Amino acid sequence: CEVKLSSVTCAVQLTVLDRDVFRLRIASGQRLKNTASWAVLPREWPESTSRWRFSRNFVSATTAAGRFTIHFATGRWRLIDDGVTAVVPQQFERVRLP
Repeated sequence: CEVKLSSVTCAVQLTVLDRDVFRLRIASGQRLKNTASWAVLPREWPESTSRWRFSRNFVSATTAAGRFTIHFATGRWRLIDDGVTAVVPQQFERVRLP
């Protein structure tokens, strides 16, 4: 399960690979390269159940092990690993994504 977003300045892809593995890819420009991610070993991932929520302000993916949210106006993302603990909140260049 994945979602791809793009603006004039960047492209973003959020993928749920497994119940506890989220992959966030960010590239300048409007396209992501088709090369494999060095951060995730290429292998077949088991089917994973995820719930996606889309709004005007954000997109989030939730699994049994965590939730990953991207806020469009600020580019800020947040990973919550157990429903309570925020892990490595980050912000990249301020862009507006659809």
